[in-house]
Amino acid sequence: MLNGTALFYTEIFLTVLAVLTALYVFSINLIKRFNFNVNRLLALIGLISAVEFTLILQHLLKLDYLPFVQSGRLFIALILYMMQLLFHLIHIYPNKDVMPIIWFFMITGTPGFIFSILTALTDLVIKDVTFNEKIIFHPGKLFYVYIFFIVFYLIAILYVIIQKFKQSETSALTQDLKHFISGFSVSIAIMFIFSFLLPFYFDIYMFLNIGILIPGILILLILNYGVFDYTALHFKKFYYNIASWIIISLILIVPIFLLLRYSDLFLPYENTSIAGLTIVIFLYLFAALNFMKTKSDQIFDAEYNNITAALNNLFQFAGQVSASEDLTAFWKNLYNNAIDTFIERFNISGADLYIYDKKEGYYSFVYGTGSKDQNIKITRNSALIHCFKIYPHAIEESMLYSNLAFREFKSEVLEFFEKNNTKIALPFFDEDKEVFAYLLLGPMQSLDIDMITRMAKEMIYTKTFIDALETYRQHFQRQLLNGLILEEVKRTQIAEHDKMVVTSVKKKILPEKLDQAKGLKVSSFYINNSIYGGDYFDSIKFDDDSICFFISDTSYSGVDSAIQALELYTVFHSVTKNHRSPDLIIKIMNWVITTSQYSKKYSPALCFTFSESDNITYCSASYNPVIIFNPENSEFRKIESRSVPIGVEKGYNYESRSIDLTTGSIGIIYSQGLTASINSREENYSIDTVMEIIKNNRDGSPAVLTRMVYKDYTSFIGEEEQKNDVTLIIFKRT
Repeated sequence: MLNGTALFYTEIFLTVLAVLTALYVFSINLIKRFNFNVNRLLALIGLISAVEFTLILQHLLKLDYLPFVQSGRLFIALILYMMQLLFHLIHIYPNKDVMPIIWFFMITGTPGFIFSILTALTDLVIKDVTFNEKIIFHPGKLFYVYIFFIVFYLIAILYVIIQKFKQSETSALTQDLKHFISGFSVSIAIMFIFSFLLPFYFDIYMFLNIGILIPGILILLILNYGVFDYTALHFKKFYYNIASWIIISLILIVPIFLLLRYSDLFLPYENTSIAGLTIVIFLYLFAALNFMKTKSDQIFDAEYNNITAALNNLFQFAGQVSASEDLTAFWKNLYNNAIDTFIERFNISGADLYIYDKKEGYYSFVYGTGSKDQNIKITRNSALIHCFKIYPHAIEESMLYSNLAFREFKSEVLEFFEKNNTKIALPFFDEDKEVFAYLLLGPMQSLDIDMITRMAKEMIYTKTFIDALETYRQHFQRQLLNGLILEEVKRTQIAEHDKMVVTSVKKKILPEKLDQAKGLKVSSFYINNSIYGGDYFDSIKFDDDSICFFISDTSYSGVDSAIQALELYTVFHSVTKNHRSPDLIIKIMNWVITTSQYSKKYSPALCFTFSESDNITYCSASYNPVIIFNPENSEFRKIESRSVPIGVEKGYNYESRSIDLTTGSIGIIYSQGLTASINSREENYSIDTVMEIIKNNRDGSPAVLTRMVYKDYTSFIGEEEQKNDVTLIIFKRT
């Protein structure tokens, strides 16, 4: 009794759901998509399905709006007519606007239509319908003619499907057809097994209605999805969503059914337990639905997320070089990661980037593996650019066949794709929504080799990969725009502007000379080589016998470097009023830079203090080593540091170290620009040369030593222009 009751309510629920689904398919194709023939057919199929499911509901509820025999005949008749409509729909699909040839439509459709009327209105096909715990259809004289028509339409549908596969223009379109037909065929097979094979050959009628309802709902959903928007089809995701919702529904319903069925075993007090049971069911439904849907999405989105993460990594590497620092290095790094690494990682045969040349008035090839026809001059009035404006995302070859919006430009763009061995074209838009560049992607290759051509087999671009390409397209678009804008601005304004800002900042913050302290003599020289940034060094005297020095490299990013130097200057001159520990000074600087809204760079730096009593204490933020010369043994000692630069890691724990200097010890602190300097023979100036000068002139004062190094340095580089600032500080314990 329990099983029968549960089955009855399950059938009622599924029937109502089927009617609503059919009416939804009917209404949406009637109202929103009625302009296309394939959607008109689907609207009619939806309406007929709603009638079919209503007849089942009438039988389940034992209503007599229509006599039992008449409703049975109508049900059988509508099945035949729906098979005819499905045949014509498959014949049109996937070309939404195609109309079957009239004579073909008449020959294949009229007999089925007439016989459907005979089935519904006469006893020639169904003589009688009786019900005694199961429905029995008593065949009439023309019953086997009816079976012939059913078999005919099934074979015709199968034949059309085979022809569709043979005539499919692209492998991607074939893949879509395969997914569409697979879901459709599986649903038909399920319906055939449960509503025909089991009842009529094995006398199992229990699942007759369910065998009609569930496949019927699935067929309607698949048909409705398949003819909606061919450009956005993603059958794999669609089927996964259906399967996940079915599984989730079962997981939700079964425990609740068991809970209600056996609630009397653990809820003996009826008047006190109803509210509690209701709350338990509600909480279970809420928590389980959220948890399972989240997990379901995570499982399906795993492939998409993996591809997206891999694409994002390309631009993380590409972004390591700022366009404002060195445009040549920026373009090289961007193209290497966004094109070369991209096609290598995903096994794409080639990629070609074209950027619009305003002077020439067409898109010029700028980077890639080299298309087959680089001399084609695509202008902004070309068919390809019009397609990008219609659909501003990745255009895959099969979309040109299936999307009617491309109909006007289909032939020209397909010819362009063929000449350039292209499967996907990606557009890039500027702020005015104009296509300023596009990227052509060749076929995706398999690791398998074709035994005939001895070449790598071609793979299909999956819908998941094409969806993930939108992330790649947006990243690449932003990087390209940044580089092109900076190129344009640098040619006109930014150079002079940066020069003015950086020069003003340097003039304000760099000292004319460093302070001195009792027991320590200090001298330095500084060469300002760059208008884009460079070195910042400074000193603050605590009292007569204690002093603090600071030096950093703020890179060469123009205004960004100037802002960072100003921030370091401000912190250095404020924090040293209350703190004398180098590690604390560096920590505060690091906190300010990492939390700054204005400065986004990092700076290697060194801070050291000297006092007559404590000697030297220093803290290095990944700066060049401090070099100490010991006059007692004539040896140099390089004091290295493995810490991170200022601005890299918020809250990094910097540490101070101490150096004991004997009398006469000489220290060297230098910026990267010193050893990065080159002469006309492209030889770098060596720190070993500085060490040799100090060793040979150990008795000299720091002022004398810096002059000697400066003279040697300028003689070495000659007239060769240098890009980086040069700073050298020499101190001596007295």
